[in-house]
Amino acid sequence: MSIDPATLEVVRNSFVSIAEEMGVSLVRTAYSPGVKERRDCSCSIYDCDGMMTAQAEHVPLHLGVMPQAVKEILKLFPSSEMNSGDAYMINDPYRGGNHLPDIIMVTPVFYQGKLFAYVGNMAHHSDVGGMRPRSMAGDATEIFQEGIRLPGLKLAQNGHFDRQILRFILSNTRTPENVEGDLNAQLATNMLASRRLIELCDKYGLGVIQECMQQILDRSDRQMREELRRIKNTTVTGQSAVDCGDLSYPIKVKAIFEDSTLTFDFSETSPQTASPVNAAPAATQAAVKFAVKTLIAPWISPNEGAFRSIKTILPPGIIINPVSPAPVASSCEVSYKTVEAIFDALAPLFPEQVIAGSGAGGVLSFGGYDARLGKAYAYGEGLGGGFGACRFKDGESACKPSMSNSKDTPAEVLEMTYPVRLVRFALRPNSEGAGQFRGGFGFYRSFEMLDDHVVWSTQTTMYSLPPQGRQGGLDAKTAECVINPETARERKLEAYGTAILNKGDVIELRSAGGGGYGDPRLRDRRYLEEDIKNGLISVERARAEYGFQEEGENEYGTWTL
Repeated sequence: MSIDPATLEVVRNSFVSIAEEMGVSLVRTAYSPGVKERRDCSCSIYDCDGMMTAQAEHVPLHLGVMPQAVKEILKLFPSSEMNSGDAYMINDPYRGGNHLPDIIMVTPVFYQGKLFAYVGNMAHHSDVGGMRPRSMAGDATEIFQEGIRLPGLKLAQNGHFDRQILRFILSNTRTPENVEGDLNAQLATNMLASRRLIELCDKYGLGVIQECMQQILDRSDRQMREELRRIKNTTVTGQSAVDCGDLSYPIKVKAIFEDSTLTFDFSETSPQTASPVNAAPAATQAAVKFAVKTLIAPWISPNEGAFRSIKTILPPGIIINPVSPAPVASSCEVSYKTVEAIFDALAPLFPEQVIAGSGAGGVLSFGGYDARLGKAYAYGEGLGGGFGACRFKDGESACKPSMSNSKDTPAEVLEMTYPVRLVRFALRPNSEGAGQFRGGFGFYRSFEMLDDHVVWSTQTTMYSLPPQGRQGGLDAKTAECVINPETARERKLEAYGTAILNKGDVIELRSAGGGGYGDPRLRDRRYLEEDIKNGLISVERARAEYGFQEEGENEYGTWTL
């Protein structure tokens, strides 16, 4: 079928608009602060073969993972047995999922009895069981300790939940109200998207919509291959390291450009660990997609067609493709480092785009029994930090990791919902990597417990390996997690640690900064003075690392700070 360019572009943007509306629906109708406030969720649309055709600007990691999960569901449930209003769910990292709290829900869409599309969303749930509240234990040694695994289930029929399966799921969580509320929101969101796609078919006809889906994928495929052809056949290598305190695990990659294809070979990457420091294979694929899209072709529409020419070599048993039953709660943190390894490999080819090392990454989780409400609770959030600088700009401060795109829970919501008080949330001075363009600053985030026997779990990266500078820029400050800071009871929590906190205890996270870019002694004095005056860089540090002098002379006379 011949589709004119104007119609194709209108339909493509309609798909994106529907995905964005899905996100608005999911956030507004969700129950937990994790989805409603932090927006730890994502939405996308698929063709009848399960190929992602459109996505909203949500969490890049989620959006890269979901296509694998959708294909797993299609393997388990033949399309001939599906009906309108059905919903399928999956979270198993060894069947296309990320870590266990990320539950993916997929719904088939029919027009006049013919299945022509799928809609899906992912939400990070507050708790799915396991040995620690929020199902993100820093001390897990096997995936069975991390929560309930959903290997692909039919949760709803005709738009209504299977109550037996729902009871089973809710019986395995500490926060059943949150989980049920968010599952309701996920189902309602898919139903909304189904109606919108049907309306689109009413307007243009089923044949036009199906052909547009195919052409959207094919066009992105052609565009990516054209970009790859611009790069001469070559092989480049890079690496990063996942840091979890006393130990670190290298991620090594070989990027092979050959004609119009690009292959990433991770064969020399560290073996899997006996800790949560592993990434689900779908998360690794998400990292590859993110890195390629960011550096090589940021302007191409993000869909699966864009990645047909991208291949990966992932031997089983490595940290980014572990063998079950390895735990994978830190899947996100490991994936961030996979991105940095790819960036390091491609830096010689894309020097304008690659930034210095970033200090964003890590997860905090805590939970217990809320005596005020008489029920259990669980809360957590991803940790931000300073972004690395680039060759023409300072790094951003206090940002979430590039593949995250989620937000922080507002202090008011946090304190109204949980027995905790946010004591401090501020930039962390002197945490940046010095450079002609400095890295961004990390931050302090401190919590005071208002109840006893709170189980705290931390997964903190960059505890011993600092975010690295580039082209003469200096490394940034590493991260820390301190219990009862500046008191006689102060102690430092290990990077992947668990602690029992009681009423009055304070725990403070100090996130890492971003690496600097270029010789620090070439930094514009005006910008350095501004950071000093704002209390972000001490005079002593400015002297030592930037060669700062408090007074001197120039053509206009004598000056002082």
